[in-house]
Amino acid sequence: MSHERRWLYLMRHAKSSWEDSGLDDLERPLNRRGMKAAPEMGRRLLAHGHGPELIISSPAARAQQTAGLVAGVLGLNDAQVALQRSLYFEGIGGLQFALEQVPNAVHRVMFTGHNPTLSQWVQQLSGTSVGSMPTAAIAVIAMAAEPWSRAASMPGELLAYDTPKGTGSLALSGS
Repeated sequence: MSHERRWLYLMRHAKSSWEDSGLDDLERPLNRRGMKAAPEMGRRLLAHGHGPELIISSPAARAQQTAGLVAGVLGLNDAQVALQRSLYFEGIGGLQFALEQVPNAVHRVMFTGHNPTLSQWVQQLSGTSVGSMPTAAIAVIAMAAEPWSRAASMPGELLAYDTPKGTGSLALSGS
């Protein structure tokens, strides 16, 4: 078996706007702070040599905007950003389902989604709690080199974690 790892980046959507109370939750966009935080977190990923090959986003407008802003900083094209309904509607099971569908040729994938599900999944995958992930926070989890279809049984290791108010600590702590 190869010693190559697979990388899972879990990013909570950036700060959303509550300005229009008539909007459905799926339609709420990012606010000004969120529009600044998402690309900043993308720049931090680049500064530490991270680069997902694929971003899978919740269909919520705020998550899609977050994914698009990060993708722009990382130089990803539209084909490298996908929407997955299960990231919004189905909790951890929906995240696992989406991860198991990732093509095996992809070794680095990012999910943009929501709390509390992302925080709970970080702990489930890595055995490490990050508490409640604030908006635009990113957790980097290294996983054993297995097909994504066996992701639920893969041991993971939380290697990096950062928030917009953090220190830019996306430098890898292991490996």
